Amino acid sequence: MSKILQYRAYEEEVYNWLMAKHKSNPEFTFSLRQKGSKGAELDYFIGTSKSSYFGTTFWTLPVAFPGSSSDCINLIFKISDSGYSYFFEFTQTKSPHDDQNAFALQFIQSLEEELEKRIGLNYVTSEDQKMYSSKTKSSSKFYDSISKMLLDIDGDLKIILDLVDEKLASFKVNNPSFVMHRITKEEFDSMLERKDKRFLKYEDVNSDMNFEESDSNIDFNELISKMNAADLENYFTYLRKLLSFLGIKNSDKRIVFSVRDNQLNFIIGQRYCWNLFASDAKGKYGVISNQRINESSSQFSGKEPNPFYTQFDSFDIAEMNFDNVASQLSIELERSNKSSFRKWNNVDFENKLFNIMTNESIGNKYKAPLNQILYGPPGTGKTYKLQNEYFDKFSINESTLTKEQYLENLVSDLNWWQVISIAVLDLKTSKVNTIHEHEIVKAKEKISDSKTVRPTIWGQLQRHTVLDCQFVNVKDRSEPLYFNKDENSNWTIDSELLSQYYPEAFDILNGIKNFKGNAGISIKNYEFITFHQSFSYEDFIEGIKPKLDEGEADLNFEIKDGIFKKLCLKAEADLENDYAIFIDEINRGNVSAIFGELITLIEPDKRIGAINELKVKLPYSKKEFGVPKNLHIIGTMNTADRSVEALDTALRRRFSFTEMMPDEKVFDELTFSDNYARKDLMLKINHRVEVLLDRNYTLGHSYFIKKDFKNSFKNEIIPLLQEYFYNDYGKIGLVLGEGFVREKEITKNANTSIFADFDTKNEIEIVKSYELIPFDDVGFDIALETLLA
Repeated sequence: MSKILQYRAYEEEVYNWLMAKHKSNPEFTFSLRQKGSKGAELDYFIGTSKSSYFGTTFWTLPVAFPGSSSDCINLIFKISDSGYSYFFEFTQTKSPHDDQNAFALQFIQSLEEELEKRIGLNYVTSEDQKMYSSKTKSSSKFYDSISKMLLDIDGDLKIILDLVDEKLASFKVNNPSFVMHRITKEEFDSMLERKDKRFLKYEDVNSDMNFEESDSNIDFNELISKMNAADLENYFTYLRKLLSFLGIKNSDKRIVFSVRDNQLNFIIGQRYCWNLFASDAKGKYGVISNQRINESSSQFSGKEPNPFYTQFDSFDIAEMNFDNVASQLSIELERSNKSSFRKWNNVDFENKLFNIMTNESIGNKYKAPLNQILYGPPGTGKTYKLQNEYFDKFSINESTLTKEQYLENLVSDLNWWQVISIAVLDLKTSKVNTIHEHEIVKAKEKISDSKTVRPTIWGQLQRHTVLDCQFVNVKDRSEPLYFNKDENSNWTIDSELLSQYYPEAFDILNGIKNFKGNAGISIKNYEFITFHQSFSYEDFIEGIKPKLDEGEADLNFEIKDGIFKKLCLKAEADLENDYAIFIDEINRGNVSAIFGELITLIEPDKRIGAINELKVKLPYSKKEFGVPKNLHIIGTMNTADRSVEALDTALRRRFSFTEMMPDEKVFDELTFSDNYARKDLMLKINHRVEVLLDRNYTLGHSYFIKKDFKNSFKNEIIPLLQEYFYNDYGKIGLVLGEGFVREKEITKNANTSIFADFDTKNEIEIVKSYELIPFDDVGFDIALETLLA
């Protein structure tokens, strides 16, 4: 028998096994210890070394009763001189004090029969006991090998996860207020972060590798200006080589690029890995390694593994030990989930490094401000610029798409029941786990904000099951009804009914099966919208909308994602590509109401993965939400629109502005069939308008380059001037001249004799009034000559 590990080493083995499962499937989550009581500061799980046990759970199930100390469903690990052991425990008080605890007891007890059948139970409490408890059997009473035990646990775990999720979906149909779900990614990330902070506080780390708050304020460019150029080149070349070799990307939360008063630091987890010092007697370079490099190498203290750290002046030492260094970096990546030092990540440092990598290997990323507004008078080509220059930057040809990208684009417009229908059609006969692993379901999950996908699959299958299925007891069903389930929990779909209710499924599946990428078909990674007075937060982010699924008998409501939130989820799932939302007439909407709490999240340094990453809890869904850093927000704004004054000041501060004024150079590139002096007319009219109003009310060049210029003058230019001057035809006459505007006949020859004999007759001053000459009566060519005179 091999030597039995100590308690904490045993814990770490289990933790690493569970984390490996999480990394291969990010949906797989588990619970971690949240507080470090005395003696348990560096424990991963709830439990005590004194009692020689620890445990974890996979569900969030809130219960609270006198004496409660753990979750209702636990995977328990034990250790003794005889070896390692485990069991799954299901426990709850038999005296529940509220509905939640009563439901928890009912649910736990409902699992007993199937647990006995599928795994076997080693213990069940008697009826007279105050607590209900059942424990599963294991293949061996004790194990001398952790790897063998984990293999057996893996088999049991799959059975229990499927069983509990299946039962939970059915149980919630009849008990909708019952709160229980698989631990979400957000909950798991929060637990990991708290664990990391706790370990950071109590774990020994080399004393010269601790951060101070002031470190975040060091200017990167100022520091490197003081460093030797050759040393910097060596440092960045070696670091880029390591990143490329290990496949590390700048979005990796395990890594940190930090700046101190005299050094550059590349960090993985909590350990310095590659440093450059402006001045240090020990050496200008510092590096972590798996094996000792020389006699000056010092060993890390704290938790194993304990690698070495070496400082030196000769860059050749780093080059000669590349494999030694890279192997340790790989170990550090494996043992790290998220660096506790991430908040000190220096964006300038990171950008310099990855911009170099981008230029060499990635290439055509869109380089522009994340948030920008094109603004100017009407007709200056703002929307035209979006359509003809910007849209293509955020589109990719299908021939260059991966199948994964193709599927994500395909499912973005499909409901869950449609996606599941296609998957079951392809699989023919399958269990929920297999359906969940289907490529189209995975694509839908990736762009969805749902954290409970398995229950969603169960719910949709049961909701759309044929009425005569004896193995589904759900009463609330909706058309289309074409799924079926057998006694072994295998699901099928009736192809004949599917062709009647959802025939498109066959074509979609055929397209997936025969995907090759078709040249000439473009996939747009953008959305184009126009703000208006009725556009709301509910349209943009999320809101409560009527549920309009076909076959619904009653009017129901659901929380529905808005266009911006949908695009954010899609962009976050595809960080390799840029996305954009184009907002035409951004100033015409109530911007502060539409953006709501997102007004802060759109700032570049608050985006997901940025140095000051920030998320908020949305008011309707109560879910955490952030804006990815590959999503551009590009708006247009008409400066002549009177709603411009209402543009939120906070929004102004978060956007860069690009002015677009009438462009006279456009005329040099165009030829016209008529002889109108279009360029001169634009300049003359705009000069007069600017004097009478200001430059924001000038007329854009697009009005002067239309093929039918006479029609454009009649139906666009003149009406625009009428709007600008509030039908003050005297001022319009100052702009267009007497060829287009005349004095009204009623005032031309009028004098006081037309008025009745009255005391004030001679006090009247007759004011001239003007009108537009009917366009059909205008001598257009002569009128233009008069205008230019």
